[in-house]
Amino acid sequence: MEARFSERQLAPGVTLYLWPTRQFKSITVKVFLHHPLGPDATQTALLPRVLLRGSARYPTLQSLSRRREELYGTGIDGDVSKIGRDHLMGLEVGGASAQFVNAEPDLLDKQVEFLSEILFHPRLEDNKFHGDYLAQEKNVLRQKIEGLINDKRSYAAFRLYQEMCKGDPFATHRLGTLEQIDPITPEGLVEHYRRLLEQSPVSIFAVGAFDPSQVEEAVRRFPWPTGERRPLPKAGPFAAPERSAPQTVKEEQEVNQALLYLGYRTGITFGDPLYPALVVYNGILGAFPHSKLFIQVRERASLAYFAWTRLESTMGLMTASCGIDPKHYGRALELMQAQVEAMARGEFTEEELAATRASLRTSLRSIYDSPGALIDRILLGVVNGRQWPPEEMIAAIEKVTRDQVVEVAKRVKLDTIYFLTRRGEAQG
Repeated sequence: MEARFSERQLAPGVTLYLWPTRQFKSITVKVFLHHPLGPDATQTALLPRVLLRGSARYPTLQSLSRRREELYGTGIDGDVSKIGRDHLMGLEVGGASAQFVNAEPDLLDKQVEFLSEILFHPRLEDNKFHGDYLAQEKNVLRQKIEGLINDKRSYAAFRLYQEMCKGDPFATHRLGTLEQIDPITPEGLVEHYRRLLEQSPVSIFAVGAFDPSQVEEAVRRFPWPTGERRPLPKAGPFAAPERSAPQTVKEEQEVNQALLYLGYRTGITFGDPLYPALVVYNGILGAFPHSKLFIQVRERASLAYFAWTRLESTMGLMTASCGIDPKHYGRALELMQAQVEAMARGEFTEEELAATRASLRTSLRSIYDSPGALIDRILLGVVNGRQWPPEEMIAAIEKVTRDQVVEVAKRVKLDTIYFLTRRGEAQG
């Protein structure tokens, strides 16, 4: 199966991507507004939550809930994400397809209209956002940001990138900062909202059992403000001057296990012709249970609770991470670096290469099992200016040669060592 989104240009800077399929007995429509990461990140993070509190026609959560029930349990949701330097505010509607329920044929029109109502007609008082709604959502956002530290792996990954990419917008968290919350006012947030509607490039995705012309007609009724939209935020790679030697950052907290995160620059991004070779390299090194990092650091040396690598493909970065006892810091660091060095010398077997290709095929084809995963894959390509649909990527991976993997391996450079450990714990 191949996921091929057809593309429609609805207006300058507003693009619709359609993938009709009866594989899903539902419809999912997502709208993303692309905005550069920066000092207004906290405002952008607040917007979807405030919009979801009520609209002009459905001003309360109770009235929103009633409308969802009238639309056969249709869901409405929203959040912010980031891809590289792109801060995306997203709203989505999802529900049963009229093709599979005993519903009126215009159910899809009403579902899309519901999404339009939330996005374009928020509940306002005196031309500003509802003060109580904003105050409540500011408290929720404050709790989310304060709670980031409780997910130690996510926290360590963020702190690593924050240290690696100081001065780059990518170092900004998708939720913004605590310091930016209090100054946000109902007047200021509605101004930010209107700027996003007027200036942001827009990507709209629809996946599911529907007539494409019906979706396109419904989405064309969205009342986008006229005007010139800015270009998409610039994708990577991260291009700050290379360090003469890797930097080491140590942080102490009350943690059950220490976390060792290594940040590498690859210089290869999602749109690069060498990207499939980087994916294979990452798979052999640390993406799977058969990978070198897992086998050598966790299984054979018994040094780690987990050991993985992960690509940040928009910025051309890679993370190698493991959870360890603090006393194993030196040995774990040495062994992790040894696996990276072995890859650069071409020390991997045909069996490792074959196992990686098989695992990548399975992983890529699983994208077809979820509308959200399909949308995320194409959105990643939109931001990077180059699409790699799953089957095309699988075909490219099959053609990756040993020499290409070694070429990629020689480009990988260690930039930052981040170590999150227990307070007062000696490290070995």
